[in-house]
Amino acid sequence: MVVGIYGGPCVTSHHAYIFDRGGQRRRGVLNDINQISWGRDRDSMSEANVTLQGSACSAQADFLASIEPRRDELVIYRGSERVWEGPINRVAWHSDHVEIAAHDCFDYLLNTPLSQVYSSAYPNTENVTTRIGRILDAELPAWEALDPPVNLITHLQIHHFPNEAKTTAVTEAYEMTVGEHIQDLARYSGIDFAFIGRALHVWDVSRSLGQLRTMTENDFLSEVVITAYGSDLTAAVYVVAQDGRYGKATEPSPTTARGRRSSPRTARKVLRRRRRPSWTRRPHAISRAACRSPSRCGSPTTRRCG
Repeated sequence: MVVGIYGGPCVTSHHAYIFDRGGQRRRGVLNDINQISWGRDRDSMSEANVTLQGSACSAQADFLASIEPRRDELVIYRGSERVWEGPINRVAWHSDHVEIAAHDCFDYLLNTPLSQVYSSAYPNTENVTTRIGRILDAELPAWEALDPPVNLITHLQIHHFPNEAKTTAVTEAYEMTVGEHIQDLARYSGIDFAFIGRALHVWDVSRSLGQLRTMTENDFLSEVVITAYGSDLTAAVYVVAQDGRYGKATEPSPTTARGRRSSPRTARKVLRRRRRPSWTRRPHAISRAACRSPSRCGSPTTRRCG
């Protein structure tokens, strides 16, 4: 950090601006930023936060008071590169600092209802990416008709590949929002999405859009930590979808595990299963005393009791 124009410490590698909706008309710059954070999330909505402290707040009080959440947008530059932008959802005034919080542009889609029925039912099945593009082409014009427009529809990046995942989804009018539907499709129907700036990228989960170069410790601001997590005493994990499809993962048995031993609990379960006789399903339970009774012994059922 260095000393800013208002005498307080501020960051130097990033700059933040306030733009009107659509990210085209700049309203002003936020000087002497004390803290700034932003990120990019896949299959989710990312956030950014800017904090101004002390004299930077009082010197820019009028401009900060003019910021309108859900109308104005926060735009962040790293050096000369525009790296993040989205609508402001909260401006919080504290005793010694002001915090500005914003979501990426997926926030607009989470506040856009599905205004009509969208059916991909058989025989009109379609690629999941095609369905998303069709919905966005129908719903985004309502936002683009505003003054100023949200400026999203011209930035859409729907990536198509051969042999993509298909869907038979049917949604009713006002059943959910466009953003919620895209999140459901990402969760269950084989697509990924991410907002990079104003561009929404959608692609099939089995395809790759690119590959980063080899990363080293010099590419990170802090220590690189590699962590492996175990699931102690877990025998099986199931994931069940709404339509009944499921996936199952089990711990390897002691005879097939490579490089590690299974837990004692799993080993005991395997041994008990091997000792159990083939007639485990009994017609009904019976006590040992009843088995010794002359009137009961000799029947097919009582021969099997303990």
